[in-house]
Amino acid sequence: MLKTRPLPVLTPGLGLFLAALVFQTILLVIGPAQQNWVFMSGREVTLKTSPVDPFDPLRGYYVTLGYDISTPSRLPGYPTSVSEGQSLYVVLEVPETAEAAWKPVRVDLERPDLDSNHVAIKGRLRSGRLVYGIETYYIPEDQRTVIERDLQQHATSVLVDAKVDATGQAAPIRLRIQNRVYEF
Repeated sequence: MLKTRPLPVLTPGLGLFLAALVFQTILLVIGPAQQNWVFMSGREVTLKTSPVDPFDPLRGYYVTLGYDISTPSRLPGYPTSVSEGQSLYVVLEVPETAEAAWKPVRVDLERPDLDSNHVAIKGRLRSGRLVYGIETYYIPEDQRTVIERDLQQHATSVLVDAKVDATGQAAPIRLRIQNRVYEF
């Protein structure tokens, strides 16, 4: 006859500790998993950008980027009834040349249906600007002085290549300044 042992009993303290541990593990996995999904399933686009403060672009080891598509007045069809914190979709069109930035053609309040020549990137209105979650570029310490010099000398010709998935989420791939390419 098989002998059975009683299952161990979890004390309330141990149960809370395990629940917190599982929750933290899930949080650590979700962030990179979401960005990896965008990398795998997204379509590559090129966005025109520039350092937000061209005279002091570096704060620590990162630079904040301001995209042309972040300024509502530069977007065709930008609705006037948008409130702070509201999500929008900026529809971008494939450029004529592969090296050029994608051009905004309209803004939608809901995720639009698109053809193969368009991509919609999801932004949120914050302090009068649209943010897409790709505004920060962390600079490798060994390239810091080169990138800082490039940004100061060529602030008007900075491009970011990003992947945008079907839901409008974006993930940066590389920063291009003149003929130099820096991976994210």
